[in-house]
Amino acid sequence: MQIDGNKGWHLQNEITRPYRAVAARSGNTTRHSTSWIATTVTGPGTLTYWRRVSSEANLDLLEVRVSNATSDTLIESVSGEADWAMETIEIDLPLPHTIHWEFKISSTTGQGISAAFLDEVVWEPRQTPGAIDASFAHRSTLDGAIDAMALGDDDSIYVGGNFSTLQGNVRNGIARLHPDGSLDTEYDPGAGIIMSNIRSLVLQPDGMAFMVGPQWIPGSSEPSIVFARYYPDGVRDPNFAKYFGMHYYSSGTSWMSGIWMKGIHAVAPQPDRKVLVGGSFTSYAGTSRNRILRLNPDGSLDHAFEPGAGADAWIRTVALQPDGKVLIGGVFTKFDGTARNRIARLHPNGSLDHAFDPGTGADDVVETITLQPDGKILISGHFTTFDGTVRPRIARLHPDGSLDGSFDPGDAPNDRITAIALQSDGKLLVSGHFTRFGGVDCAFLVRLHPDGSLDDSFFLGQGANDEVRAIAMQPDGKPLIGGDFTSFDLAQRNRIARLLPDGNLDISFDPGAGANDSVNAIALQSDGKVLIGGRFSFFDGTIRPHIARLNPGGSLDTSFDPGWAANGPVNAIALKSDGKVLIGGDFTSFDLAQRNRIARLNPDGSLDPAFNPGTGANGVVNTIALLPDGKTLLGGDFTSFGGTARHRIARLNPDGSLDPSFDPGGGADATVNAIALQADGRILLGGDFTSFDGEDRPRIVRLHPDGNLDASFDPGTGASSSIRSLALQTDGKILIGGSFENFDGIMRPGTARLHPDGSLDAAFLAAPSLPPFVNTIGLSHVNTIALQAEGLALLGGATGASTPRGPRLVRILTETLPRHTLTLTAANGTIDVFPQVESYAVGDPVVLTAVPNRGFEFHHWSEDLGGMENPQTITMTEDRSVTAHFRSLLDGLSPSGLIFHLGGDADWYLQSEYTRPGRPFAARSGNTDPNSISWIETTVTGPGILTFWRFVPSSPVVGSFRLSHNGEPGEPLSSVNWAMQTLEITEDGEHTLRWEYSRTQQATQTISAAFLDEITWTPTGGFYAWPLLGALPADRRGPLDRNGPFDLTNLLAYALGLDPRSATAADLPRLHAPNPETGALTFRYRRASEAPGVVLTPLVSETLHDWQPADTANLIVVESHADWELVELTLPAPASGRLFLLLHAATPN
Repeated sequence: MQIDGNKGWHLQNEITRPYRAVAARSGNTTRHSTSWIATTVTGPGTLTYWRRVSSEANLDLLEVRVSNATSDTLIESVSGEADWAMETIEIDLPLPHTIHWEFKISSTTGQGISAAFLDEVVWEPRQTPGAIDASFAHRSTLDGAIDAMALGDDDSIYVGGNFSTLQGNVRNGIARLHPDGSLDTEYDPGAGIIMSNIRSLVLQPDGMAFMVGPQWIPGSSEPSIVFARYYPDGVRDPNFAKYFGMHYYSSGTSWMSGIWMKGIHAVAPQPDRKVLVGGSFTSYAGTSRNRILRLNPDGSLDHAFEPGAGADAWIRTVALQPDGKVLIGGVFTKFDGTARNRIARLHPNGSLDHAFDPGTGADDVVETITLQPDGKILISGHFTTFDGTVRPRIARLHPDGSLDGSFDPGDAPNDRITAIALQSDGKLLVSGHFTRFGGVDCAFLVRLHPDGSLDDSFFLGQGANDEVRAIAMQPDGKPLIGGDFTSFDLAQRNRIARLLPDGNLDISFDPGAGANDSVNAIALQSDGKVLIGGRFSFFDGTIRPHIARLNPGGSLDTSFDPGWAANGPVNAIALKSDGKVLIGGDFTSFDLAQRNRIARLNPDGSLDPAFNPGTGANGVVNTIALLPDGKTLLGGDFTSFGGTARHRIARLNPDGSLDPSFDPGGGADATVNAIALQADGRILLGGDFTSFDGEDRPRIVRLHPDGNLDASFDPGTGASSSIRSLALQTDGKILIGGSFENFDGIMRPGTARLHPDGSLDAAFLAAPSLPPFVNTIGLSHVNTIALQAEGLALLGGATGASTPRGPRLVRILTETLPRHTLTLTAANGTIDVFPQVESYAVGDPVVLTAVPNRGFEFHHWSEDLGGMENPQTITMTEDRSVTAHFRSLLDGLSPSGLIFHLGGDADWYLQSEYTRPGRPFAARSGNTDPNSISWIETTVTGPGILTFWRFVPSSPVVGSFRLSHNGEPGEPLSSVNWAMQTLEITEDGEHTLRWEYSRTQQATQTISAAFLDEITWTPTGGFYAWPLLGALPADRRGPLDRNGPFDLTNLLAYALGLDPRSATAADLPRLHAPNPETGALTFRYRRASEAPGVVLTPLVSETLHDWQPADTANLIVVESHADWELVELTLPAPASGRLFLLLHAATPN
């Protein structure tokens, strides 16, 4: 809290609330003085506080105000004498708010006290759609934008872009973050890329990363395309270390924009080894393919993928659904002559999927498409609406293309979104050019909850200092981010960084000097290595033109050597299951061999000649999505592939040839930026288009697997500008990011979520009370989205001119996160829990330690947990019940199931060396030192007969053994062989039996111990009452204390057996009448009837250890008297043949 005024507030202990030790008091005492205390919180949430005022009415007063960027509200003004009272302030807007308590003295007072007092100021944030995930530790510490992002299997976040530092560490264009958003310093690309922008970043299964982007080569008048590979630790692969010039198409825009380049913008490998390519091309190998095509594994055009007229403008992103359908996003407004504004879905044969109907789609470019496991589709880009609903730069669609209204990121990012990555926990990583997201500073990268609200737990400090373009999630929850930034949270991280799951920089990921230009794409290999692609030409000082692979720690992986690599930017990277790497971009050759905008590499970085796309795409490929059958979807700004018309979307066969069976018709009328594949094979596309195959689909469209427009996906008027990123949630909803300001006419700047049918999810990031064009997550546009664990998403992007130091990476909630309870059971021991709280969030680790009571040892955990490891760490994903099973150190010693307690100087233990004939073990006394004892004890209820076997080989001089009954010692025994001994107990009640071996001097003989076996107790004479189990001190006794024979004492527990017929049980509960047919038991007992508030609880057990509340449905009052009543309780017959009843009486005092 902040404190100021003429004199500050201070803690004191004179005037406090009851039972509270201290309270804060205003410090001013002179006339015309003030004393104030303030704190700042980020809404929405509830603030409660206790306050008291002692002053002269109308002269001295306490004012409480709440202010934010647009308003200042007086909550209350209190003067005079006001006793302690709790006040509540509800804050609904997802913005920073300052709460200000000020005590003002107008004149001197004649009374003794003139002051205000405060206590227990509590802020409880409320999860609402659009709020930042505060646990994500990234904030505005990138010095440039993120353009590419990839998530590792460990949920680490790879980011690439136009930055040079991240969280104070040098990370030139590429860095890796821990899942919490902090920089992974182990991932260190060193000097990275010499200049700037990584545009594409893709992880291989082995964890190596390709990065692609443009860079200025010293002495050259035009930029080259960097294609570098990095090991999972960020070290650049020196074998992948060439750079070269290239021809590029500026289309009247600057090179550094990296958005309007001709060529390949997206690459998506299919499981069948075919590759989808999207971009700005219009032909491939002489065959018309407008902006999308599919290549066979050898790189030749897949004629089975036939998009018809394709997209009418660039395709920026391609995503492959599990069912083989292809999602494309970009600049287009038509696909194969059908209106599909900036997003469309194609059938696996390239035709428009009319069942995917985004309505009017996006109103501006769709840059990325990310598929959620539930089939929903995340898109991002430049758009501000989707299907007429405001969704600034990010949105989520249902699998049918309609906007998912439940996903609402609220306030726009202040610049475009370029990448979205979906975490395993459902959270989304979003990156781009933004520096503010949701009204909060979040430099180029944020994490969102599943409902689109900002994940404040993902705290990136000052975050990226420039745009975040790509995010990739590692399996451990750490996000990798790529883009234009050069620092993250003030640490140098040039264009790539890894964060911790909470958004802090993962300093273990250290890319060294990083990339010297943008990282656009990140792909994570299964071995932890990281592929990055972008515009860089150097990584950590080593030549890596446009693509590189990093080691898991961020250093360059020198074993990945692409030779001369690509001669233009690499925008998309996709990893095949066999370790081969598909890349797409704006290059025309790879390692000096012709490869127009699409190529496949071997795992070592060399060109795979078996993949031959022929003349390839005639424009940029922005995005690649791999299909399960090995085919590949491409999205970008091409209009042909292999000479066949494919407008911004195409599907390739595994050999790289065009798949003619995928026919998107007229395709997209502008660029496809992102593709996301649904589980049913349908394909989401996001981009700059406004139609698809002649149908209106503004910036987003869904296709059937054959490329036809999916008319069931209707985004309405779609996004108002570009969609750059898509991410599919497990529930089928779709997250979108980009540079749009609204979606389907609803304000959603940069981020939105769609329902599976393409309609806007209005509950996601809804902020109707905010001014226009204000995004609650603070990004001007979203480049990339990555889903983290359940309910969270990372968004990377960039900020606008008005907030140059805002966030580039934020985390949002994509759904209201459930909290789960942990129920523990441990008989004969306890379970220590860390952390010990009332409930746990999804993904919270909990450490359980089983602690046995004396005489017991831990044996195993409950079956659902499994194993004998202790301590045990579990991850909370649902309500859990865990049982720790212990076994007695003397387990099996008593056939009667007696429970033993151990004591003395050393414990008895089971051994197999000295046993009775035919018996596998016996118990042995544990003491070996002179003048020591070792005892074993149990309790039985008489009457009954005790039998046991004992063996005492030691002489009387060395030690002796005896049995004590209720403290009375029996005859000592020494030098006796195995023999059975009997003790008959005729008295009712509880009896304590102790076997004790006393050692008197050091032994010279071999055996100096006592041994026990088969301790058996056989009850006689029926069952019997148990005595009182405990009492309170006299000063704590309540109204149940009476002198009559039938009264119960306050807070005492009673227990009894089945048939308490002994004299000592006369006034205790007793069996009244067993039912001869059903075996049901009817107990009667007396209870006080005049003690108000008394609770008498009957508990039952068949073991005397596991007590459960009795079913009191059959409890009736038999007799009523002035001060007591006789009640009757009928219980069903116990399965074991015995039942114990325990009565616990308690009063409030």
